[in-house]
Amino acid sequence: MLSFLRKYKIIIPILFISVLYNLLWFSVFIYFLFQYPELRVSLTLAFLLFYLLAALPLKDWFIHSIFFKLLYPDTGNVLVKDKRIKELTNKSDINRLLKVLIKELNINGLTMISNDKTLKQSYFYRDTEKDYTPVTQQDIEKISIHFQQNFRKSLNGPMPDDIKVVAEKYNFGGFVPVFYKSKYFGFFAITGGIDIKKITILEGLAGRIGLIMENDALTESAIKNESFKKEFTLARQIEKFLHIKETVEVENYNLSVDKNILKGVGYNFPVLIEKSKGPSSITNPYFIFCRISKSNPRMRTMLLFMVAGYFITHSKNCKNLQNLFKNLNESLFLNGPEFSIDGFLIQKMPSNHWRVNYFGKNVQIKCEGKNIDLNTPASLGSTQDKTYNCIDFKNKNEIVFCINQMPGIRIFKK
Repeated sequence: MLSFLRKYKIIIPILFISVLYNLLWFSVFIYFLFQYPELRVSLTLAFLLFYLLAALPLKDWFIHSIFFKLLYPDTGNVLVKDKRIKELTNKSDINRLLKVLIKELNINGLTMISNDKTLKQSYFYRDTEKDYTPVTQQDIEKISIHFQQNFRKSLNGPMPDDIKVVAEKYNFGGFVPVFYKSKYFGFFAITGGIDIKKITILEGLAGRIGLIMENDALTESAIKNESFKKEFTLARQIEKFLHIKETVEVENYNLSVDKNILKGVGYNFPVLIEKSKGPSSITNPYFIFCRISKSNPRMRTMLLFMVAGYFITHSKNCKNLQNLFKNLNESLFLNGPEFSIDGFLIQKMPSNHWRVNYFGKNVQIKCEGKNIDLNTPASLGSTQDKTYNCIDFKNKNEIVFCINQMPGIRIFKK
């Protein structure tokens, strides 16, 4: 009612000035017609052109500049705020803009709840900082579930019972969700009462913040994907140097490496396949087939270089497989970072005899098409426990060694 009366008092002077202005120009026109009757047609055309192109625009500008701000006092401020919101491009500027807006909008306080790690839960007060009660995770979930079910719809006025309880608990008078398209990022909670004009401004800000968060998420995802591709490519390039030849002849047996491992097909982790060096490697060679399950692809591959170095060094001096296992486990545990290595140590014994030491929970052996039951020992290098798990295979035509159900080495008779 007060708003109507205010507008009514302003409109009457506007009408009075408009009528007076038009009478003034009409009087001037009549005066010139009586003074120059022979130029009646020319004066009429000239007056119409001047009135339409100059006099009317001048009147409109005058009335707008004097009365428009009185008639619509918030419009200018809204336009300024809208411009600031459109110029917002970085997450780092969000809090600063919110501090300014709550003072200009005359809001008692504003809380922003975000699922973004750098923003999380922020709160601002118009005057001075007050004791703030952080919104609990349970209450945040109630409001978030409501907004996800009621897409983009702000809460101002009547609220569902469960949301009303939360609002009364923290003295919130309204909520504005932060969305980008169908993706939900959080919400604003307004302390105290708020009208629809301020809600509209905050909805515009929420839409802008949603766009910024989506852009940041896409950028971060692109960087991670590119970084992962580079790490994975480097890991595969390094891994080529860790593999023995595709096929090795040992007496009357062939030891072959699965081609998929060499090409990286179906494998998302680096593996080590190496043969011992030195005099003993001719008659009774050692082989290692293993993988490291922890860390990223590049770090795993670099750690496998360390494993390969220890294996080659100890295999030159160890007289048997058990001694090689103990020395290798001790070196990895004492001198390296925390390892978690699954795999096999394999030794060719005299005649048609192969001895296999296995370690880790993700290893499998198939002998002539049948699965071999294995214990579940600790991973190599992860503990000082020197439990030695060994299996002997004599006079077998085919043995396949797998990690995570993926075959890596196949031993078969010629």
